[in-house]
Amino acid sequence: MTRRENSRIDQLLRQPAFPVLLDGAALALLSWPILRTPPPSPGLAYLYLFAVWVALIFILFLMARRAMT
Repeated sequence: MTRRENSRIDQLLRQPAFPVLLDGAALALLSWPILRTPPPSPGLAYLYLFAVWVALIFILFLMARRAMT
């Protein structure tokens, strides 16, 4: 990553509204396979939910790391 891209990511993660946006995105992404008709296969649903969960944890990690600097 270049310094300019890193700066944009820092600015995005430090926005006061970003946690609210992240909560809304997490709610939508985590409830989608449960509410979907017809439901996805259980294995695919678990894989999808795990991938979304890992992505959210990584974003929260980045937010915490940026807040400490």
